[in-house]
Amino acid sequence: MPIVEESQPLAVACRLVKAGKKVLIRDRRMAEAQRLLAAPGARSLAIATIAYRTGFADPAYFSRVFREATGLSPRDFRAQAAARRG
Repeated sequence: MPIVEESQPLAVACRLVKAGKKVLIRDRRMAEAQRLLAAPGARSLAIATIAYRTGFADPAYFSRVFREATGLSPRDFRAQAAARRG
């Protein structure tokens, strides 16, 4: 058996770990964004500011990623959180 075949599981594992790190980082950023969007004291923060604070250089990209992760736009998420608070 060639050595290349033996190293394939290692290559697959390395890709999975790398992808896992990306997912963990994205999930952490989304959790922080949700916290900021839902915080009553952060209502005055622009969504672009929250995008920058959570590590996104482009607010439009942040909004796309946020919608993919939560099913809501940042604006809708903020409104829903405010409605839940009453």
